[in-house]
Amino acid sequence: MNRIRCVRRALGILTLTLLITILSSYTRSTIAQVSTPATATPDSPSTLAKKEEPKSYKFSSRVHLKQGTTQGYLVVKVELNPGFHIYSITQKGAVPPTKLKVAESKQYKLGKFNPDTPAKITKDPWLKQDVEKHVGQVQFFAPIEFASNVDPGKLQVALELSGQVCGEQSCVQVNEKMKASFAGYFSPKPKKPESKSKPSIAQEKSRTRKR
Repeated sequence: MNRIRCVRRALGILTLTLLITILSSYTRSTIAQVSTPATATPDSPSTLAKKEEPKSYKFSSRVHLKQGTTQGYLVVKVELNPGFHIYSITQKGAVPPTKLKVAESKQYKLGKFNPDTPAKITKDPWLKQDVEKHVGQVQFFAPIEFASNVDPGKLQVALELSGQVCGEQSCVQVNEKMKASFAGYFSPKPKKPESKSKPSIAQEKSRTRKR
């Protein structure tokens, strides 16, 4: 009996020693992992900076007035990278048009926008309709007239351009808010003097006969 008890005690002490050793080893490895910062490899996601894709478009706006008047134009300029396009402001059907929304104000009156270059019209084989596209650069002009008591140099016209900028594979929805500031005056074009039309051959003959 004494021998059995001794064996049991020995086994118990051995088992306890093994448990203490295992727990001690696990605790040291855990502390080492927490206290030692992980070293990032050159290819790890933490070392690779997220590169922002450059925009395929640029929008800007401005106001020009005719010299000596309170009348002029609100201009919205669209610049697109090669391979990209926007749809016209008159686009119809399933394709969303480009929209230009100007904040209402008692300080000015605004007319309708028109592009400086016409949109290119093509037939879309998937939608089975005509699509009107602007590529490269296009400027939209809207007549504007300020109230007589307004200083154009201090006023900003709030507006928003919404629509889609599309490439060959996909389109991006844009909602760009802008404030158009006064960018200077322009001189009205001088009127050409009316040229007197030359008399026709029949008129010359008639005059010669009368003489």
